Amino acid sequence: MCEKPVYKKREDIPAGVDGKCTWQCDHDHDSIDFRGWLCKDCNVGLGKLGDTTDALEKALRYAAKCRGVEIKVEYVNEGKL
Repeated sequence: MCEKPVYKKREDIPAGVDGKCTWQCDHDHDSIDFRGWLCKDCNVGLGKLGDTTDALEKALRYAAKCRGVEIKVEYVNEGKL
């Protein structure tokens, strides 16, 4: 999600690179289906927001409001992959 490079060990991150350490397996907590690989910070952050689009939308609206920006969230093909 953050698009930062991920390295096996913290000491492998080159000087001056804003990198992350260790990948984590992201999964749906209800179905246990694998969703992808995320850095630890993104995976934990997503989980702390409850893993729901509703919670993510509320966080996005809050962050936008704090910056004086108005946003519109639109779901396309909701429920369909």
